Amino acid sequence: MRQPPPAAAARPLGGTSSQEEVRVEDDEILRQLQSTQARISIWSLLASSSTHRDALTRALSQIRVDTTTTPEGLIHMMTAGRATCIVFSDDDLPPEGSGHTRPLYISVGCSGRRVPSVLLDNGSALNVCPLATAIALGYAPSDFGPSTQTVRAYDSTRREVMGTLEIELLIGPTTFITIFQVLRIPTSFNLLLGRPWIHRAGAIPSSLHQKVKFIHEGQVVVVQSAGDMFISAEPVLQISHSDDDLLLTGFTFDEVQTLELGDFCRTSSLCPLTSMGAQWCLIS
Repeated sequence: MRQPPPAAAARPLGGTSSQEEVRVEDDEILRQLQSTQARISIWSLLASSSTHRDALTRALSQIRVDTTTTPEGLIHMMTAGRATCIVFSDDDLPPEGSGHTRPLYISVGCSGRRVPSVLLDNGSALNVCPLATAIALGYAPSDFGPSTQTVRAYDSTRREVMGTLEIELLIGPTTFITIFQVLRIPTSFNLLLGRPWIHRAGAIPSSLHQKVKFIHEGQVVVVQSAGDMFISAEPVLQISHSDDDLLLTGFTFDEVQTLELGDFCRTSSLCPLTSMGAQWCLIS
């Protein structure tokens, strides 16, 4: 009479069944993850997470409003400017925190190539394109617009502007038509974006956080520093800089201002004539 197989012999079958169940569960989890939206409504998030509900309850309990606040006013208070608010926090700091003194360099797209070492300088009254960069991008002096400006850097050196150049830059998802002053200078940057671009773009650069933020189509765009550059499929513009290159920043137009004194001199014993320069301040 044939004996039944020992119980141990059935274990592989049991193990195979368990492995199959695990595989089915993994497949189901993957399908759920693939169908999950990257962005969900606040209500859906609160409905699915007690942690988020508790956090919101604590935050709302600390906010004081007038007892006459209407439902519409409450909704406006909670949603106004949500997408267009630019905020920097400690989460934006680089890995080493605030223990650095690096200027802010980013990379931009230009003429189908990626241009690194683009300096953002809030202290500069103009956008600067060194002649070497203009040539590397394929421009010739005949492409420059006319300019009779003279600029002055913080080291008091005067630089003649060779001309102006209108360049199309791709920064993040946004294209900017930017006018540069072309200078024949040795620098440690390929392009300099000063206040003309910063103000026009509504951008907030932060050398502390090593990133710049601006609004595009109702969304906050964050551009990381060149130190956090990703690998790009675009060819990278190569411009050599030596250790002797100057870090000339803070360019301003060198202007002469004429003051009409008129009756003021007749009523004052002193009529000082001072040179009017650019004004700047630090905002903490």
